[in-house]
Amino acid sequence: MATSIRDLLTAANDALDVAAVSADRSRVGVEALTTISAAAPILAWLRRDGVAADLYGVREHALGGLAVATRAVATASRGLPDGRAAVLLGAAGDVIGTLHHDVGRDDRWALALAIGDSVRRASTLYRSAGPSASNRHVDWSRRAAVLLARLGADHPPEPSHLIVQDRSVADPITDGAKTTLAVAAQSVDNIVRLLDHRTEPVALYQLKATTVLAETTAHYLAAIAAAAHPNGNAAWDWVPHSWTRVRRDLGVFKDGQHVRRDGSDHLLAWAARGHDAIVRALGPADETNRDTVAALTTADRTHLVEIANQLPSIATVLWANLKAIDGRAFARVTDLRRQERRITEQIRGLPVVADGPDFVAVHVTLRSAELRSARLASELPARIGVATAQRHLAVHYAAIAAGRSLTQHHIRDRSARTERMVEPGPRRMPPPWPGR
Repeated sequence: MATSIRDLLTAANDALDVAAVSADRSRVGVEALTTISAAAPILAWLRRDGVAADLYGVREHALGGLAVATRAVATASRGLPDGRAAVLLGAAGDVIGTLHHDVGRDDRWALALAIGDSVRRASTLYRSAGPSASNRHVDWSRRAAVLLARLGADHPPEPSHLIVQDRSVADPITDGAKTTLAVAAQSVDNIVRLLDHRTEPVALYQLKATTVLAETTAHYLAAIAAAAHPNGNAAWDWVPHSWTRVRRDLGVFKDGQHVRRDGSDHLLAWAARGHDAIVRALGPADETNRDTVAALTTADRTHLVEIANQLPSIATVLWANLKAIDGRAFARVTDLRRQERRITEQIRGLPVVADGPDFVAVHVTLRSAELRSARLASELPARIGVATAQRHLAVHYAAIAAGRSLTQHHIRDRSARTERMVEPGPRRMPPPWPGR
């Protein structure tokens, strides 16, 4: 089963609860101190990149205070063996560190509140170790964590900024180590990551390959949802149909230059692997029935939900990457909807360079695929009888299915990330502390 940041933080908090009932009070103190120490570098990173637009705002000041307090605990506790909670919190920090270009300041604010909650639990646990456990740095950390929690109550993060905590942790796939549906889920997740972190312009054929995988995935998920309740709503057929329309609308465009397609293209490799895995695991989509659903294990159902949660994200990254092929793709005039702009080319039968207005149809169909996929993702867990491990995503997709567009949030959040990344040097300087 995939692990997320929220899973790691929950496991760390559970480890603190287990330590609280331990008869060995010295273990309680070590567990608490190492947990606070593990939070220090995470909070420092979040503080450095910022959690608010105002450099000297209350959010920045509170997070900075907690970062300094936990660093003091880490310095004083150097050399102690890490407890289980500290190891788990450190693992969560490693994952958070990989999201530098994938989160905005509001996402970091939500992460800061989650880490601050673990610090508050650990400092409270340390105080319960007895009178001998007095430590001014720990007390300072607890006061700072409580202040941060109060600010979180006054300025709670929106559900859309909590979904980063549900992002699955990328891990290597080894032959025989995972089920076929686990391979499919990881393949789809890796494709979303590759498209969302491109260092060079994406090629048209890569967008087409991603669309084909999304169409195949939608066919299977819709078939599973319909087979689970044969007498239910037949609207699930519209989910794969919407992706078929996206594929057809993209199909009128051709790559403007010869592109090498060999084994070095990781996106194509993951698309092929994901397609083969889901077909091998579920058989022909047209033969999916209630027996197919009944044969699914709990782990298989969980992986199907993870795959469904990625479908709206695929629509988002495709929507965002369409601009990359603007001016780099060709099409026949007769295949385009706005032909009046190119009468000369139409008469001569020449191909034309596709630009922004020519992709309007793709934008519209992607919007439809996004909304319908979000509805499927929000309702699939209940239909196949499995609890979603990504509850923030479930809430977010329910809002999208009700009419809110993920692509609009994606672009707005992308703009906030870009604005923050190009801010001048003084933005990285810590605010002055009282008395210093």
